Amino acid sequence: MARPSIAPRARLYHLEPMGLGTPRCESFSSYIARLSTAHCLTVHLLFGHELIPRSRQDAASTSNKQRFADGQVRDLIAINGKGRTARNWVNLIERLTAQNSLSALTMLPWQAVLADKFLLRRVRAWCPKCLDELKRKKRIIYEPLSWALAAVNICIDHGIKLQTKCPHCERVSSPLGGKQIPGRCSRCLGWLGNGSLEVSSRHATDNQYELWVAKQLGQLIAAGYQLDACPIPQRLSNFLATYPKHVCNGNATAFARFLGISPHLYHHWRFMKKLPHIKLLLKVCYRSSVSLGALLTSDSYDFRAIKRLSILVGPSRPHQHAHKIRTAFLTALNEEPAPSVRQVAQRLGLKDLRYLYTYYSELCKALTAKYRSTRRKRAPRRTARIRRDAADGAEISAALQDALNERPFPSLREVARRLGYVSEAPLKSRYPDLCRILVSRRLRAKTALEGALLQPTPPTLIDVARSLGYAHETTLRTRYPDLCDKIVARRKKYRAQQLDQIGKTLQSILLVNPAPTLNETAKRLGYEAFKDCKDLLLKYFPELCAAIKNRLEGQRKLARQRLTTLMEKAVHEDPPPSLKEVIKRSGHVRSYISMTFPIEREAIKARYREFQRKLATERKAEAKSKIKQRVLELDAAGVIPPLAKIARAYNANIGMTGAELAAVVREVRQENGIEYSHSGSGFNWKQ
Repeated sequence: MARPSIAPRARLYHLEPMGLGTPRCESFSSYIARLSTAHCLTVHLLFGHELIPRSRQDAASTSNKQRFADGQVRDLIAINGKGRTARNWVNLIERLTAQNSLSALTMLPWQAVLADKFLLRRVRAWCPKCLDELKRKKRIIYEPLSWALAAVNICIDHGIKLQTKCPHCERVSSPLGGKQIPGRCSRCLGWLGNGSLEVSSRHATDNQYELWVAKQLGQLIAAGYQLDACPIPQRLSNFLATYPKHVCNGNATAFARFLGISPHLYHHWRFMKKLPHIKLLLKVCYRSSVSLGALLTSDSYDFRAIKRLSILVGPSRPHQHAHKIRTAFLTALNEEPAPSVRQVAQRLGLKDLRYLYTYYSELCKALTAKYRSTRRKRAPRRTARIRRDAADGAEISAALQDALNERPFPSLREVARRLGYVSEAPLKSRYPDLCRILVSRRLRAKTALEGALLQPTPPTLIDVARSLGYAHETTLRTRYPDLCDKIVARRKKYRAQQLDQIGKTLQSILLVNPAPTLNETAKRLGYEAFKDCKDLLLKYFPELCAAIKNRLEGQRKLARQRLTTLMEKAVHEDPPPSLKEVIKRSGHVRSYISMTFPIEREAIKARYREFQRKLATERKAEAKSKIKQRVLELDAAGVIPPLAKIARAYNANIGMTGAELAAVVREVRQENGIEYSHSGSGFNWKQ
């Protein structure tokens, strides 16, 4: 008798997806949340203890190591999408659950025809009435894939807007949270359903396009389960190549304008240079009255739709537009005054001038030349002088005084223009001294440049310009090019010497023991801190900086090892030292030791406390024995001194505190039946 075949066992429950092949197909994130609930786990624990370890094992045997494991966990927003994240997690969970249709819970069936842009939501969305209805009918609560798509804003069944904020905590959550349960907030675990929401008739009328979008994407999700092979982008290309021939007599630009897309984007889609994103593709389908599923999966053409589009677009003659443009240019060339090319484009209803300059370049050049000549004839001549009432002396004097205090200095002509004069001659005739002072800044500039050449540390040219009140060094270069070139050359020479000295200093630092820190290195170079010279050192001395850093890291590592050895010895040292003594040996502050060695710190404290407790017990026993022996000796000799005197006599030898010694005396008194009696000379004892 043949042995019956046994199906292979699945690692996780063979959980059936909800709504396969329907517009309300379950999303992959909802399936994972239901799978974790079925195992009495949170999503976080399911990933941490089962899925991620399994994914790392798979990554170890594939060439996709760095992306498959931890990198995918950081990008779970795309788990319902069509990329590598969704594909890797679908393959893993299909193997663990023995389910073979989980790719239909994502947008993976459409990965070759849709772009990632605008495809998925970045936050979780839901319909409160759908969740409430599932709960009332006692059905399995799940979240459809259409809720995860960014283009879907309203519910197909109820026509209300999808919610993204929890009604309890008023926060949004990610598409797959660590505590996610279908129908509940992943942050506060509050119930997200609400059956009391209603939609008004006016609001429903305003959302006709959004309702059409939701239905189209629902049909697309349903068709994804029934696909035999992945759709190809060639079908969209064929649609864009065929329909303009029947609708617009081959005028692709007119057809693109009718669809609401640019001719440039139409060209990219037509020749499959770029995948279309879902929002524009839905707009194209809505304008062309073609369903999204038929556009992406079917090669046949709806001739009734073609006829309807021909009526909407209207007749189009290829040469009519060119004749219209040429006529507009010829008319403009005969006008007086001649309009510009932009004005002609506005008359034609064109926004982009590149089309005219590309296909009608000769007409554009002729019109531009006539437009410029017309403008030169129409332009008024510049008046020789500005007619105005002469400014009084006080106003001119105040303007010149203010100009002397401005930075940067204004020119004398600029001051004259402020006062309403065409030239500076009226100012020079009335106030020659002030004008001479203002003009003498040229002499100050030359003096400053010559002084900069004599300084031991030559400044930069921009520093000299700013000290004179200029914003840039252009004016100095124009007036004194030779001096400026000398300053720049001397600055370059000084900079080269400075860099050479810095290089020698860095090389000498490599021989210093112990290795100095980065801030100490900067101070040796003449800077206050390392951040002040970091960019310079990394730019000109990257190898030396790397060597100093590696040497410093090695020294720090060795010091850390020594400190670790010291702490370990202190833990096992006998007699145990105090934590204060260990910190003093290490040379570090208490906070650093506490943060770096918390376990050793607690062990040292515990051993030292136990050691001190043991010493105190031994001292107390020794003191008790000595005091008792002394009391008995004195009692036998007939001498009865006060107990306090006996205690003081032994205090110096025993090394106990007053409180400890008082406790010992109290115990001796109680054990030997000694009672205190008050007399004139003090407290005595008697048996």
